[in-house]
Amino acid sequence: MWHGDEDAARLVLTEAIAAAGEESAGVDVEQVLSRNASPAAALAEEAASADLLVLGTRGRGGLHELLDGSVSFDCRRHATCPVMVVTAPHTVG
Repeated sequence: MWHGDEDAARLVLTEAIAAAGEESAGVDVEQVLSRNASPAAALAEEAASADLLVLGTRGRGGLHELLDGSVSFDCRRHATCPVMVVTAPHTVG
């Protein structure tokens, strides 16, 4: 989901996929921009024919780790496929 300039949104999406680099090697990636008012609804709609919807978290840590964000919570409630939420590894210091 984005607000404003579609070209700017597409650039952010392209850069995010490129930043995944070799970690995404062998994974089919399809770039999709949605003007859906709800990110969770857009993700659930795109995942309607998927085998698995994988979401990342911001990795806030602490107590926040025990709580899901609203997007991951809503995706788990509305997606028709299994949903996996991945957290970033923690660093000490």
